[in-house]
Amino acid sequence: MATTSLWHIKGNLGDLIAYVENPEKTIPKGTEDFFNVFSYIQNPQKTADGSFVTAINCLKQTALRQMILTKQRYGKEDKYIAWHGYQSFKPGEVTPEQCHEIGVKLAREMWGDRFQVIVTTHLDKGHLHNHFCFNSVSFKAERQAHPL
Repeated sequence: MATTSLWHIKGNLGDLIAYVENPEKTIPKGTEDFFNVFSYIQNPQKTADGSFVTAINCLKQTALRQMILTKQRYGKEDKYIAWHGYQSFKPGEVTPEQCHEIGVKLAREMWGDRFQVIVTTHLDKGHLHNHFCFNSVSFKAERQAHPL
């Protein structure tokens, strides 16, 4: 049986944009969690060099920038920046391919009709697990409610 959890990420979107546009700068105070989540969930050493990374409603190479642009488009650059969640399986319960397929299917069913999502499967622990990072702002103007 899989275990799943979600939590929000706070910060200042203006600081995020400044960082994204100039990666030479240090991470602005208050935005570390957002960048850490993106770096952590897409870590090539945990995802078989990105083989187990799937983007929904965005491109995995530019997902962070696309999420920021969605926030700007709807004037929702404050409060929660994104949601980060996980789905964990018991050792031997699923193969890496099955784990990733289940995670992508869950993300598509839960958030795929209105949010930009990155789904990654981590292979580096004794148990396989998925991470979900999705925009706190929907790309559909009429659907700006809570993502759950």
